[in-house]
Amino acid sequence: MNPNTRNLLLGLYSEWRRLTDIEGSAIREGLWSEVERQQTQKMLIREQLVRAIQQWNAEQEGSELARESFEREFRPIVTGLIEQESRNQVFFAEQRADLQSRMATARQSSTHLRGIARSYGAGQGSRWQSYS
Repeated sequence: MNPNTRNLLLGLYSEWRRLTDIEGSAIREGLWSEVERQQTQKMLIREQLVRAIQQWNAEQEGSELARESFEREFRPIVTGLIEQESRNQVFFAEQRADLQSRMATARQSSTHLRGIARSYGAGQGSRWQSYS
């Protein structure tokens, strides 16, 4: 493998890991604009990774030994990134479930308050009108 291409891939995978760490922290803290920023950056990294892998493929011209070397070196890195992304999905699902629960509670409270307001408000409103 061309050392330049190898270093490029290592750098891109490292940057993906860094961005995913930041994204995970942002998800846990509910900083959704930060999550969006990290996802945008990762999309740009993904495009660069595709080009770097295509470049590597062109350099190797189907060499089985080169493919095995690539797999041996980069498979653990990619597996780690997949695990990291999976953890972020779990964090996101937990945040979403928490927010949905809070929204349901707020809706239920609002419904109860409207019922109370109707019960007490209607009777008082007619009394005030009778005194005016």
